[in-house]
Amino acid sequence: MEENDAEILLFPNSFDQAETFTLSEVSFFLLKKGSDSKMLDYVTRFDKIKNIDNVKVLRILLDGLQLHKFETVQMINFLPNSSEECLILIPSLKNRFKDDKTELNNLIKTVRLL
Repeated sequence: MEENDAEILLFPNSFDQAETFTLSEVSFFLLKKGSDSKMLDYVTRFDKIKNIDNVKVLRILLDGLQLHKFETVQMINFLPNSSEECLILIPSLKNRFKDDKTELNNLIKTVRLL
């Protein structure tokens, strides 16, 4: 039996090749497709970044920090306000930023600017 624990980035093997999408990207895809569905209603309600180009910039920024694809998407979806909030919502980042919250706070400020 396979163990799964997002807190330590341990996912089922089937996730290895899976793509991750932000709510903004899903909203963009559904709107482009002309979809009128409950899923579109959901993603547009919780989608915090309306400009798809900003999502692309954020992905590049976060990829440069070598975050896990799960962490990148969650950071963009949640847009946390503080390092404390970020570490509660994305606990896998605790080990990476355990000694220096300044780096994480600077990252959060940069992400929120977009």
